[in-house]
Amino acid sequence: MEGFAKIIAECASGQILGAATVGAQAGELIGESAVAMAGRVSAWRVGDTQPSYPTLSELIRWTAD
Repeated sequence: MEGFAKIIAECASGQILGAATVGAQAGELIGESAVAMAGRVSAWRVGDTQPSYPTLSELIRWTAD
């Protein structure tokens, strides 16, 4: 499977300013970033989460790290 995820966050606070996912399952992944942005969850917190393994949602955690 090919694609990528990108999270743009403010350096000082970790606040997520934007996110993008590209690939066949992108629609299933972007929701996780949207919820984090709506809840003002920092990229650091997203990076500390433990998603189900093995799933595509791990991509968002790895990207946030």
